[in-house]
Amino acid sequence: MPIKYFATTWRDLTQSKGWFLTLIKMTLLHLIPIFGQIVGYGYKYAWGREAAWRIYNPLPRSIFSNTDGSLYVRGGLTFLYIIVLSLALRLIQNILEVIAGASFILAAVSGIVSLLFLIITIAVYITAMHIALYNKFSAGFSFSRFARLYTRDSSGVWRLIGFYVLASIIEALILSCVIIVVGIIWFSIGGNEVLSDMEHFVRHLAFFGEYSALALLGEASMAFLIGLVVVVSIVFLVALFLTQVIELLLIRGIGYWYSQFDVASWGGPNDPLPFERTISHPPYQQNTQTGDVYGSNAVNDSFTSNEQGDVSSEAGSPLSDESKQ
Repeated sequence: MPIKYFATTWRDLTQSKGWFLTLIKMTLLHLIPIFGQIVGYGYKYAWGREAAWRIYNPLPRSIFSNTDGSLYVRGGLTFLYIIVLSLALRLIQNILEVIAGASFILAAVSGIVSLLFLIITIAVYITAMHIALYNKFSAGFSFSRFARLYTRDSSGVWRLIGFYVLASIIEALILSCVIIVVGIIWFSIGGNEVLSDMEHFVRHLAFFGEYSALALLGEASMAFLIGLVVVVSIVFLVALFLTQVIELLLIRGIGYWYSQFDVASWGGPNDPLPFERTISHPPYQQNTQTGDVYGSNAVNDSFTSNEQGDVSSEAGSPLSDESKQ
């Protein structure tokens, strides 16, 4: 049965105690440049990595939870990976938009180009999960492995993309409502003040001279700018909060997508995936005197379990991480 990414991740989030306060703290943490992003991505990908390992713990209440000792390494590597590839994609997109501006044909398909880069952006988040699994920066560049995973379940990737697009539309609608409500409140409170200040400005200009009127106008302008800063700050914080929600749900959903590929049996970043491995069984030969069977499944099963035991440590199980503490 296909995974319902939005419903599943939303249930995981809202059933976690204190999730709203945790997201508020994460939003405020992201106001700290670089450090906030490192901790944030380390926290989000830790929760997503648990889903990949089919560990369904609730959202940790502590953003600085570092049970496996890799919060900052994982966060730093994934943040660097996402920011570098995102900037590269943005640069390419801007170049194409400049070219499209000089060509009517290219301008007509600029929407398709933007959609293409949106899809690639989601792919960047998906491949970044490799880094979270291995804590190796180079693991994020195993694009051939991602291509093989995609061919195994392409519909899941497209449903993740659809989920992200839907979430972005919801975010835009919420922000529009916030802007309208805050704008109405601002104008209802500050509008009368502005009209009153303009009236005083005209009176001062008529009776007290130009300098007194300009001083009053300066005070009114300052009050207007302060109000504008407050409105912009509120909208910015709401947008940042919604971005944290979307990213957290998306990365958790990516973890669920990875979970169907038996992450516990993965080897190194470039090793064959479990569904690509084939174990050749030697032909069965029976000793007519003792009845022993040579080349039996018991031998091969032992080899298989040993192989899985060796490769499972490569991807860094959260369970094994916690047992080390």
